[in-house]
Amino acid sequence: LFINYMEPHFIYEPPEPFRSRFLRHPTQSVKEALRTANVAQFTPPVHFDQTTQAILTDLYDGEIAYLDWRIGELMKALERRKLLDKTVVIITADHGDSLGEHEIFGHQYCVYETLLHVPLLIRYPAAFPPGTRVSQPVSLVDLVPTVIELFDLKASSIQADLPGRSWVGSGLAVPPDRLVLAEYSAPLARLKRARNWFAKKKIPLDIPDERYFTRALKSLRQGAWKFIWASDGSHALHDLARDPGETRNLLGELPAQAQAMETQLQQLLATLKPLGGTEQPQELDEATHRELRALGYLQ
Repeated sequence: LFINYMEPHFIYEPPEPFRSRFLRHPTQSVKEALRTANVAQFTPPVHFDQTTQAILTDLYDGEIAYLDWRIGELMKALERRKLLDKTVVIITADHGDSLGEHEIFGHQYCVYETLLHVPLLIRYPAAFPPGTRVSQPVSLVDLVPTVIELFDLKASSIQADLPGRSWVGSGLAVPPDRLVLAEYSAPLARLKRARNWFAKKKIPLDIPDERYFTRALKSLRQGAWKFIWASDGSHALHDLARDPGETRNLLGELPAQAQAMETQLQQLLATLKPLGGTEQPQELDEATHRELRALGYLQ
């Protein structure tokens, strides 16, 4: 069973009592903050004032608390039916949200930890000791091989091509040199959506820096080190142990470390294989091509 909860997605609207538990601002201020954020998701870089950032953070926390309660309801339902200990429960997410950090709002335009650092909880007492916490970075690519092994599926040909590793029988020990990859494709089509959205709302469109829409990103995490490759050359190196907010780019100070991680990134990408199927990436329509060619992004 796959359950896709949509909280906490923007627009943040947590119900009571979760809204009041975190939010300490008047209704009009909340409406203004949400209007500002609605525009900001299409117009990076953004600069929220302190009140707007606080309101968005409070509403986001309320959404998370509401979702936590809903998941708790599901767990209790399984427990009442005496199914909980027989069920592999995996709770995770496909992304987080930026709430103004790095001048970004939403889950676009970056591979910072605000988007990549998602929760991952697995409950299955028959295979994993209760209460165990793994502090080393892991990856969502590990989930498929783990599930294949948990259910003893006959999928050796698939497993051979999977980039992840199963946690079954590993004692949940993660190698300290484990590499974790993330990728973000340039959201070219989102530029067209932004133009259409603003035209429909009859709002003047002002995108101060369109590189956010034309730049592809890849990141490599190894322990506390993280290297970000950008298609426009604006690469970055961060030490997450000393700088968890990724506010200091160490590329100029530690060029050898950055170069080593870039080499590892390219080597890792070269090992990845497409899995089955012949589906091709969705092509941009001709109208979008014309717009992007006029802007100089396509030849």
